Amino acid sequence: DEQDGQGERWDPKEAWDEKLSFLEGWSSLPASMPVPHSSPLTDSIVTACACLLLSGEAFKGLFVEEEPELLPADAVFEDPYLGGLVGMAIVKACDRKLGTYRGGGLRDDEALGKAAFAEGKKRLGRAAKVRGEEKASLLKLKKAVIDAMDEGE
Repeated sequence: DEQDGQGERWDPKEAWDEKLSFLEGWSSLPASMPVPHSSPLTDSIVTACACLLLSGEAFKGLFVEEEPELLPADAVFEDPYLGGLVGMAIVKACDRKLGTYRGGGLRDDEALGKAAFAEGKKRLGRAAKVRGEEKASLLKLKKAVIDAMDEGE
């Protein structure tokens, strides 16, 4: 159970199936949510995460009554409790994804890509480039979330 700012407790798993089916059918959310390098903390990412962490009652009030709009990321992080939950969930998701990569850091990916292209292995070179870009975007998203959480305090 989680506790909100007024001391009221709720279980984010309340109405869980309803929340998941809503996300699957919500036309405002894209089927996949890429992390844009230029602006990684998108309203889509924050909305998807936030709606899963709300109480069942708050979720139904915000999302079920009418066709909802995306929650502005800034507004979510203004609430220290919900912003903290959303922020930690996104940071943990980034850490899990980054943990799936074997090998070195971004410089290693860049060096591997350059070496592959030099040897005429274009496919391997492109794969290394995409991997490096994905890791860079995840790191940027993680930093943006941590900065937003710091600003919301």
